[in-house]
Amino acid sequence: MPPSSSPSSRRTLLGTAIGAAVTAVAATLGRPQAANAANVGDPLLLASVNSVAGMTRLTNTDPAYATFAAYTTNVSRYAALGTPTNGVYAEALGAGETAVRALSYDGTGVTGSSTNGTGVSATGSIGVHGSTSTGVGVRASSDAAGTALKVEGRTSFPVTSGVKSIPAGKTALTFSPGVDVTATSFVLLTPRANIGARSVWYTVDATANTVTIRLSTARTSSTPIAWLLLG
Repeated sequence: MPPSSSPSSRRTLLGTAIGAAVTAVAATLGRPQAANAANVGDPLLLASVNSVAGMTRLTNTDPAYATFAAYTTNVSRYAALGTPTNGVYAEALGAGETAVRALSYDGTGVTGSSTNGTGVSATGSIGVHGSTSTGVGVRASSDAAGTALKVEGRTSFPVTSGVKSIPAGKTALTFSPGVDVTATSFVLLTPRANIGARSVWYTVDATANTVTIRLSTARTSSTPIAWLLLG
């Protein structure tokens, strides 16, 4: 029979095995994880690629908190990144809820880009809504070879357009368009009646925020004139 191992030899082998196991675990924790094929009920692993064949859904029952929040402290990185096929999909089920909200203090809230397709596409009762109190709600820009804004269909300017009528026997009508008027504002005028050889023009008062539509001579009946304020 071979001689029995001594206690010191067994302790040496055990210590070597434990040391190798600790080294292997440390090496595993120190490097990015490989892709994980997740099954139903598996946890989401951080700092690793998670792959799943079904849908992962998060439901938040506390209205004081967002269901999912993504932050980054690196200006060259994105807080959330989607694939080219279906970049980001979010659904709001309740009335008045917001599916996607982007907030930026000094940068850009939402950026969309495409080489040959559409940078940002939106559908709904209101496809895109941009609002601001002092800045620009929606800005469209293009170089000389492109088109900054292309509209297919009816347009509406409910605040800065309308129809005003100069009363019979009068040659002017002053009104407030409901927005600030500047010295560089201009108004497009279209008479909706036959004014003959008369001239029609406008003047603006930037202090009073008013527009005055004028006729060279009065008519015996009222003169409706469509107007559109720009600038």
